[in-house]
Amino acid sequence: MSTKPSDKRPGQDDSPPPDVLQLRLYVTGRSPNSVRALTNLRAMCGEWLADDGWQLEVVDVFADPMRAVEDKILVTPTLLKLTPPIVQIIGDLSQRETVVAALDLDRRKE
Repeated sequence: MSTKPSDKRPGQDDSPPPDVLQLRLYVTGRSPNSVRALTNLRAMCGEWLADDGWQLEVVDVFADPMRAVEDKILVTPTLLKLTPPIVQIIGDLSQRETVVAALDLDRRKE
């Protein structure tokens, strides 16, 4: 499930531009920690990045457990920054300064 609608036509390249921050958040349904992590992440990205400067894929491990296995996710919520350098952050993302630094958001701000 993606949090932003795609305006790509079938057959077009789906890879985002290299300056777009690609994120994947693994959650367990609507658990309090998962909801908090998603809320915190959206707030931070909304504050630090332009709307078209980031893409978020949310993976519910209850609905798609094999995705978690493929990425070796053992704990939720877990955030993967897929844009190099790859970063993995575990928890509800409430430690804003740590998350901003780990995702390098302060350098991406326009």
